[in-house]
Parts: sequence; structure tokens; C-alpha cells
Amino acid sequence: MPASASTTTTDILQTVFIGLQLFVLAAAAVYGRRQLKEAKELREAQTRPFVVIDLGSSAHTLFDLVVKNIGPTLARDVRFEFDPPIRSTDKDLDPNKLKMFREGISTLAPGKEIRALFEKGPARHGS
Repeated sequence: MPASASTTTTDILQTVFIGLQLFVLAAAAVYGRRQLKEAKELREAQTRPFVVIDLGSSAHTLFDLVVKNIGPTLARDVRFEFDPPIRSTDKDLDPNKLKMFREGISTLAPGKEIRALFEKGPARHGS
């Protein structure tokens, strides 16, 4: 029998190792793709605007609603929805009448904040 026609143990082992190598490379490609996807999601999360609403104090007895973009990029078309609707005890300080809450904010730069008088402390405690 010619040497080229016989299958030796070395040939079988070589085929098995090539198959295992192919499997490891495929697994590495799948893992790399997942890592790339997670890195992309993390990058997008870190570079998106993040707008918060908080209650701040402008004097000892006055409280403001503070809208601030704490993200690193420009926030566009910011809209608000409150459930239940936000209310002040002072009927002259209805936050729902403010343009930013009725129509939204077209752009809000990183680090920029907007303040609006929301509550007078004595009026809150009196009610």
C-alpha cells in the first residue's frame, strides 16, 4: 500500500487539532463580537445627555425647580411629564404654566441649568 493512501495516527490527530483550533477561533470571534457590542453600548451611554429635575433652595424660604443637563452632550427636544401633575401650594406659582413644562426645551447645553420658583416655604408649612 502506498504511503499517500494510508491514514496514520498523525493525520487523524492533526485533523482533530485543526477542528479544535477552528472551534476556539469561532468562540473567540463570538466573544469579541459581544465585547464590541457592550463597548458600543457603554460609549453611547456615556456620551448621551442626561437631564434631571431637582428641588433647589434659592433662599431660606424659597424653593426652585432646577432642570439641569448633567450629561456630557447637548440635550435636544427635552419634554416633561409628571404623574400626578406637579403642584405648588401657591396658586400664583403653578409650574404647569411655565413654558419649559408646557412646550419643552429645544436645547440644553451640558452643565446648563434652568431654575424656576416653585414654592414658598411658609406657604407649604401653612397648608
